[in-house]
Amino acid sequence: MNASSGQNLQDTDTGPSRIELGEYFLNRLRNMISARNQIHGQTKVEPWKVKALDRAIYSTILDCEVQDVKEEAKLILKGKSS
Repeated sequence: MNASSGQNLQDTDTGPSRIELGEYFLNRLRNMISARNQIHGQTKVEPWKVKALDRAIYSTILDCEVQDVKEEAKLILKGKSS
């Protein structure tokens, strides 16, 4: 309960909007693609770390699809988005 208004917090707090969540996942995808590009070609990166990053990227792509930002995610994967 919110002491000042007497309302339940759940009644007033709707959480992040769908647009905010979509942007969150797109930014997350950009960061992971950037990390993957930085480690590409490095010989001292352990294979399990690359595999874990690739799985995280895949999972984030699925999150983008759920948030209806799949087309933007495809552009990021193709390197055509900032």
